[in-house]
Amino acid sequence: MLSSTFSARAWAIPGLSLLLGACSVSPPLPLAMPDAPAQWSDRAGADAPVASIPATGAAWWTSLGDPAIDALIEAAVADNPTLEQAAARVDQARAVAGIAAAQRLPTLTLNGSASRAQTAYVNGTSGSAGLGGNTSQIGQNPNLLYGSAQIDPALSWELDLWGRVRQSRGVANERLAARNADARSTRLAIEAEVARNVVELRACRYSLKVRDSDIASRDLELALIRQRLSAGNVARVDEASAISNLAASHTNRLSQAERCDQLDNALVALSGHDLGTVRTLTSQPLANNARMPEPPPTRPALPATVLAMHPDIVSARREVDAAWADIDVASAERLPRLELDAMLAGQWLTALGKTFSLLAWSVGPTLSGTLLDGGAGSSKVAAARGRYREAVANLGAQLREAVQNVENALARKMSADARLTSSREARQAASDALRANAARWRAGAPARSVAPNWKPRAVSSRRPRKASSTRPGTVARPGLRWSRRPVTGRVSRPPCRALQANPLHHETTQ
Repeated sequence: MLSSTFSARAWAIPGLSLLLGACSVSPPLPLAMPDAPAQWSDRAGADAPVASIPATGAAWWTSLGDPAIDALIEAAVADNPTLEQAAARVDQARAVAGIAAAQRLPTLTLNGSASRAQTAYVNGTSGSAGLGGNTSQIGQNPNLLYGSAQIDPALSWELDLWGRVRQSRGVANERLAARNADARSTRLAIEAEVARNVVELRACRYSLKVRDSDIASRDLELALIRQRLSAGNVARVDEASAISNLAASHTNRLSQAERCDQLDNALVALSGHDLGTVRTLTSQPLANNARMPEPPPTRPALPATVLAMHPDIVSARREVDAAWADIDVASAERLPRLELDAMLAGQWLTALGKTFSLLAWSVGPTLSGTLLDGGAGSSKVAAARGRYREAVANLGAQLREAVQNVENALARKMSADARLTSSREARQAASDALRANAARWRAGAPARSVAPNWKPRAVSSRRPRKASSTRPGTVARPGLRWSRRPVTGRVSRPPCRALQANPLHHETTQ
């Protein structure tokens, strides 16, 4: 009868704990997710056949068709200190989640000890009655040698009445999910940085080729102007202007080369490759001899889809859930704890050839709580609520920043498409003007400059002489020496050697 009663009580305590474990000290989680826009304000690429998918796991960069991007991203993901730090934070969060999960299980401890001691007896009068009154043995051996051993296993299990252990586990799991989202965000940022730098580096190197051609053209222009200066056809100011333009082209070329070196160094830091390997990879030609990788046409997905998969927003949302559960934990810390303890103790003593043993056990619940803490418990709850409000505000900030980044990207794409169209039109117009100007020159008509901001300018800065000082029978031409050649009609001009050598640079007619 006694055993059956004890068994019923033993099962009643865990059953009560499971029933009360469903209780919570906080209201249900409020909806903290701010409102997302229904659609993007600028629907760039709305006519594209394929909707884009947020780049969270797939190898999105392979659609660019650039082998340098593929190789450098693979190297960056394999060995990158920033990504290693993110992975280490994930491991730490996983370990914390394991500790929180272990609190729901019983804890079994074991303490054991063993000793051997010797006691000296003076005049054989030590209390030997406890050893069975065998005084004769004590008298023969005044130094008593004995040994002892003890083993104490103990079992402890906290009955989660208020959900503290369960909520602690939930907090740890939410923060583990947040660290995983942070790691995905870090990886995505590294992939995007590598791809952007490679594309920008290819554009930078192409710009260097254009600037080299510009410098070569200005060198030729300066040489022709100096030839014309020696013949007296132009003034010194034209030579100075050409020298200034050539120096400015060299300066722009140096700035462009510096930017290319910076991009090379950035790719070295991201990928871990040496500079030679990076330059070799980025010098590989693209398919169809294209100068720049071109992504396939895509259209942006709905904001709800993009934001739901955005790693930064996922991380912020998980932090909000963890902060709310942390309020439960802080509130439950103020309530009493109920633990089920069980202990078994065994002791053994050996002396005078005899062994004495003692076995003891105990089992029962333990209720513990704080009666007075000076307001520390309520302060912890207030701090948890403050962290929750901070997490909600951070979620709103992350959402706004993500929307801004997407809108800015769409605006840049539309601007780039418009600039590409206008640049192609300007290039076609310049080519037509160049061909027309060359045809006019070959037909004998004076050539006109094809510069878009062409304005007539004086050949020389010297003042023309007054009409009273002009000698009869002479012609005054700005920038040239005075000639005694009689006026017989229109003054003939020699063929323009500059136009013959380089039709891109024509003499401005006055």
